[in-house]
Amino acid sequence: MIEFFISCVVIIIFLLFAGVSPKWILIGGLWLMAGFFALMTIYIFVNLLLWLFTRKTKGEFLRIEKKAFSGSHAIYLIDGEEYPNTFIAETLFVRLYKKEKSVRLWQKKGKRFSLVFDVFSVVLMLTNLPIYIGATYAMIVSNTIIMANLLEN
Repeated sequence: MIEFFISCVVIIIFLLFAGVSPKWILIGGLWLMAGFFALMTIYIFVNLLLWLFTRKTKGEFLRIEKKAFSGSHAIYLIDGEEYPNTFIAETLFVRLYKKEKSVRLWQKKGKRFSLVFDVFSVVLMLTNLPIYIGATYAMIVSNTIIMANLLEN
């Protein structure tokens, strides 16, 4: 996380040395944040659509597996095979995962991939989608107002 902030500061300093106005840097940063919210909204929406085409199945929680780039994922045993959960394991829910307990899962098996959603993933998708839609809308509206005000002055 600290690397992200250091990178942002370095980029802002380079932009200032290049002669870019602080107004435009602010506008660009706000639109990047709005773009991030829009991408997260699309990501959650696509996963929610994929979840609608899954089949219910039973599985057994095995462990939380940490991966370098994609975070921690819950690993489930379904029909004798291990599958990672599609969403990362939320730190709030880690205590709720119970080993050696049969849980309800939703699975979509493809030729090259397999998607597995647990109850926590579904709860996160259903609660976060309206939040991200509202946040994206608010960011776009506020950015438009801020940009209009900054460009007037």
